[in-house]
Amino acid sequence: MAIERSVHRKQLYLDLAQAKRREAIQQVRLAGRNMENDEDIGLVVQELSTQLVKLEIPFEQLSVQIVNQTDDAPFREPVIFVGERGISIQKRDVSWHQGEQLIIQFWQEQQVVYRSDLTVVDAYGEYARITANSPAVRSVVDIPFSHGTLALNSDQAEAYSAEHLHILQEIVDPLSESFHRMDDLEKLGRRVIEVDALAGAINAMARTHDLDEMLQAVLENITRATEASRGVVFLYAAEEEALVPRAQVGHDWQTFQHYRLQPGESVSGKAFATEERVVFESKGTDGINLRQATRDLFIKSLGSDYFPQGMSVSLPL
Repeated sequence: MAIERSVHRKQLYLDLAQAKRREAIQQVRLAGRNMENDEDIGLVVQELSTQLVKLEIPFEQLSVQIVNQTDDAPFREPVIFVGERGISIQKRDVSWHQGEQLIIQFWQEQQVVYRSDLTVVDAYGEYARITANSPAVRSVVDIPFSHGTLALNSDQAEAYSAEHLHILQEIVDPLSESFHRMDDLEKLGRRVIEVDALAGAINAMARTHDLDEMLQAVLENITRATEASRGVVFLYAAEEEALVPRAQVGHDWQTFQHYRLQPGESVSGKAFATEERVVFESKGTDGINLRQATRDLFIKSLGSDYFPQGMSVSLPL
């Protein structure tokens, strides 16, 4: 009889634990389904943190380390932190450089990576970097999911049991679902912007029969919709064998009207020559194929003393 009662209590405990786990997973999943825009992903991570606390999984800090899967710069994505001061979304800085390859490695291998005591075994050479900002950290775990890794750390050695790790593997499933929804909402937001810009452009075209006025109105709608600081429409002038600006935003027209690009020159010239979209991140003058006189004229048209930095996109017409 005593053995039967013990078995029954154990089964009851397991059933309750499983029910709590299912409820936690469901709450994270609901948070994802309730997202109204891509920025709501922070609320999902906050709910995840809340549920892990309810499941008595210990952590000093939780972070969702996002991997950019769309281009050659996989480390530019932000990190979502949950700590004592609540939730924060931060861009990675130089201090992250050493850990970036590890994040990519853990994500690509799709295996839980548990470092039970960094003071005893520092297999990845990360102890100094981690403890520079969090001196008390002893154990760390990374659980890969669709868009990166979920990372937890603790000031206790061997803080995570096999049961903890199993729960973490289960709870990243709804996290992945939420990030896929974030992608969908982000795409939808871009489509709305594009449709608004197109509608504005159509309205502008309907109001004028002058080509330059039409191009200017279209460009103003596009730069406003995309929140771009500058924009130019170039048309190729055969008599000059050059691309000539016909509409602009963000430049002094009295100066910029004399600006000319040869096919293949700069971002716009390359888009014209290749008939392909060109995306370029400028960090000053480096990497820009631009004649010195043309460069000087461009800078002058901005009323500046230096070449602007930032992302440029050029589309062929």
